[in-house]
Amino acid sequence: MVPIVKIQDIIRLNRVNYKSNTTNKAHYVISMRLRGKSSFLYSGTEFTVSRGDILYIPFGSNYSQKSDGEEIICIHLDALSPMPKKIMRITPDRPDMVCELFEKCYQLFNDKHNNYEYLCMSLLYEILSHLNLY
Repeated sequence: MVPIVKIQDIIRLNRVNYKSNTTNKAHYVISMRLRGKSSFLYSGTEFTVSRGDILYIPFGSNYSQKSDGEEIICIHLDALSPMPKKIMRITPDRPDMVCELFEKCYQLFNDKHNNYEYLCMSLLYEILSHLNLY
């Protein structure tokens, strides 16, 4: 099943000594760790997301996060079709190549040149093709 999604925004975050408790996440998120790592507590399970890992967070999620330091690119999405309902850590077969896709998508979204929406959506679907969300 191919999800039907729309990009809300794409942000780059650099965090040091970060802690948060998130309740009722306001959107779907697909993020890529460019460096560093984070620990998450979700539904009683703790797991770590490191460089090269992708984290999928569904709308409405509740979780805790802590990191000594990390740099990530986050793609915030609206979903127009059913999406998985649990947080997932995904390590793609080719993390460096997927990282480049995230970087390019981030750059295009923030430069906002002609037709950037189409180009970003194309890159997003290429990123999604490397994930096993279903």
